[in-house]
Amino acid sequence: GSQSFACNVCHDGPADHFSNPASGIISGSHTAHADGLIRCVTCHTNDPAFDPTDPVNSGFDCNGCHAATEVNESHTNFSIDVNILDIYEGSYSGSPAPGDAYGECSGTYCHSTGVSLRTGSIPPDGVTAWGGSPLACNSCHGNSVYPPPNDGMPDYTAGVPKENSHSIHVITNSIGCEICHSGTTSDGLSIANALNHVNRHYDVAPSGLFLGIPVAFTYNEATPASPGSCTAISCHSNGDALW
Repeated sequence: GSQSFACNVCHDGPADHFSNPASGIISGSHTAHADGLIRCVTCHTNDPAFDPTDPVNSGFDCNGCHAATEVNESHTNFSIDVNILDIYEGSYSGSPAPGDAYGECSGTYCHSTGVSLRTGSIPPDGVTAWGGSPLACNSCHGNSVYPPPNDGMPDYTAGVPKENSHSIHVITNSIGCEICHSGTTSDGLSIANALNHVNRHYDVAPSGLFLGIPVAFTYNEATPASPGSCTAISCHSNGDALW
């Protein structure tokens, strides 16, 4: 049936339930999250167990807001309730009282190195202030020298907590992020497709040239049970390699 009103009646944003409502809210870090296609339900859910990336629910956040049992007593309870979806974990330190100072998020997958896709556990990364300065790639991924192409993002120690061959690719051989992650970035400095970022996948898509040879390979994604691997790698004489 038709809806009598939408989120923008109170919160600003598009006049429907299916665009990103956060795109009209400019307080704090809402704009940055909306640009990254992070929807309201991710941080303000009424059902922390809801998984919007599940193919059954793909594209619809209905269950996240209209849960049978609500975490919040009411949507209109004069409280800014932050309930982060379980799949992203973490917590927010701010007060729920409107007008109070902003708090910080900590321990979230969204602001981690992403190693949990291999380890099965989100590391206790540093806190991220709500309403703070825009974050660069190295805010989450870490690097020794910034900006690209001279950095080794992500630069965590290989094997602690997961395998890491970025250094030999990015620093030793000056291979930019966009060569292996072309579906996510076109220049190694910005996100070209937000759907391929913070989506609980290592989105690997070869593109471009290395030593004048078109880069090509097939990537087998890492899981908690096994490391990632590549097959028929043009840069490795069409051989295979574990990450």
